[in-house]
Amino acid sequence: MNSKILWQLQLSNYTKEGKFVLSADSNWQIFITKALELIKIDENIKIDVLLPELEDCLESPIKALYDLGISLKNVHPIFIPIQANALATRYDFPWKVILEKIKSEIDSYTHVYINDPLLLPHYKALFYINTKNKPKWVLQTHFLDSPMARVVDDEISYWHGTIEACTKADVFLWHCKTMQNIFKEALLKEHNNNFVDSLMKKSDVWKDGYSITEIRKSVDMNNVRFNLTDKCGTKTIIWVPNRVGGLGKSFDYTNNGKFLFEIVPELWKKRQDFVVLAGNPNQKISNDEIEKNCPAYVKLVDGPLNRDEYRYLSQCADIVVGLYTNDTNGGLASLEAIEFGAVPFFPDVFEYKVYFDEVDWPSNLRINPTLENAHITLDNLLNSMYSDEINVKMDSMMSFIRKYSSYESTTQEMFNKLGF
Repeated sequence: MNSKILWQLQLSNYTKEGKFVLSADSNWQIFITKALELIKIDENIKIDVLLPELEDCLESPIKALYDLGISLKNVHPIFIPIQANALATRYDFPWKVILEKIKSEIDSYTHVYINDPLLLPHYKALFYINTKNKPKWVLQTHFLDSPMARVVDDEISYWHGTIEACTKADVFLWHCKTMQNIFKEALLKEHNNNFVDSLMKKSDVWKDGYSITEIRKSVDMNNVRFNLTDKCGTKTIIWVPNRVGGLGKSFDYTNNGKFLFEIVPELWKKRQDFVVLAGNPNQKISNDEIEKNCPAYVKLVDGPLNRDEYRYLSQCADIVVGLYTNDTNGGLASLEAIEFGAVPFFPDVFEYKVYFDEVDWPSNLRINPTLENAHITLDNLLNSMYSDEINVKMDSMMSFIRKYSSYESTTQEMFNKLGF
């Protein structure tokens, strides 16, 4: 029997007007690029993906599928009401609407793939009540809120909800081995060995990375609204692709606010031979506010970038910034820039450390996990990034990340494991 998957996404990138920015949302990009590789393996696979109502999307998800060559015969969007609020989406379950949308197909799903652990129990209950069909339940959460590394306040903690979802899933997958290890370590602080062992037997890793095919797709320069040479000249380009927080307005879990508003101004006092470009996809801090508070920042557009612009900047960047110190996987956008040779500016922690250790990255180019030496490390990197040593290290880094993180390298093994 051919596989048929119901796929739920955990979307959290939206404009202040409440429009979902799918092209800048890592979970949507993860989905479409995984789907692309799954279809290459099995052209008969069918995926129903749950998405916000079409009018609530800034860009057309159907066009995004078409642009990647994904047929609607393989991937069928199901549009449901989803609030443009990252916290609310984890508790908001429009039961009747979802049932109405999937009831004609509910008996045919072989797998249900859930990205939000807090919603898995609801979907499983919906299936339990409305069908005798028992699909394989796959959970892959893209963040971990644990007592060891809080993502949100205790009042709204996701930790015990994540544990419950893992007990109800047939298999649960992690972003990376680092996240899996931290989950187990946190579990052992609260639960006995037998319980932990029973869960870990169902646990696996599907490294969330990127698609070489998608990121290397030709850029339609008609969609690029700026001339990079006019904007940046010949200065070194530092690319900050992920969200920007800070300024007392938004939680700065990416540490990009700290980079733009503290680290860069400190180094700018010493040298001004570089420019900073920021993706700033959710615009909680506007591009104008970044321009006002970061002296090296070059404003390219008024709002978020489109996917062509994003891919173009990934190709043009000299240095890519990734400063997650709680999120163990460290973001995916930096890997896409490294694919084109951008030199990483990372703290020496979690998955960043995995990359560094694999290629014996110089110690003076690794940021302390506290970020206290970040401006010194950036100064060192600007001084040495064109050296023969860094060129050799980058060749090894690019090769390793392609093998370790690209869906072209990882999908076949997971296809077999999950029984697709």
